[in-house]
Amino acid sequence: MQKPHARLFSHYPLMQLAVAYSAGVLAANVFTLSRSIPLSLCAVSSLLASAALFGKRLTVTGVALISAMFFAGASLAAIDRTATPPDSLKQLLANGVIEEGQSLILTGVLEGPPEFAHDRVYLLLRVENVAKRGWESKASGLVALLATFKTVESEKEYRQLNLHYGERLLVKTSLNYVDKFRNPGISTL
Repeated sequence: MQKPHARLFSHYPLMQLAVAYSAGVLAANVFTLSRSIPLSLCAVSSLLASAALFGKRLTVTGVALISAMFFAGASLAAIDRTATPPDSLKQLLANGVIEEGQSLILTGVLEGPPEFAHDRVYLLLRVENVAKRGWESKASGLVALLATFKTVESEKEYRQLNLHYGERLLVKTSLNYVDKFRNPGISTL
């Protein structure tokens, strides 16, 4: 006997799509796939869903749409995994090659003009090289640097450097993840 008030999974189509997407992300993290395979399967499934919808074959449309969401999740997970180059500062920090708070020497180019505040200056540096005691490597990434002025003389010294966009800098600093947990829309400053 069928219960008239039973909650069926088919009554929640967005939940079906979310489960398919999540399963795709999980599959891409378990199995190593290139980006092109799930992306092309997602495109084929989407085209099949569109064609079946125009042909009024709703069962085929539903299955194709769920498989398209599965492959979309797998595609985005594969893209996310391969988007960060292995020499990026983010990867170097994640792999433990460099440690948070460790003293480093960064070489790079100013990505924008220095932004002076009351007692500090903000610099945006596109990193080309990173070095620490006994180790040096090419690196990539964008670092926001904060230099505080302890005295009026130190502020004058910074201003006399006359830093501009595109200038090459060698900076001794330590890296910290400032934005580990941040709500959307919150300023990075």
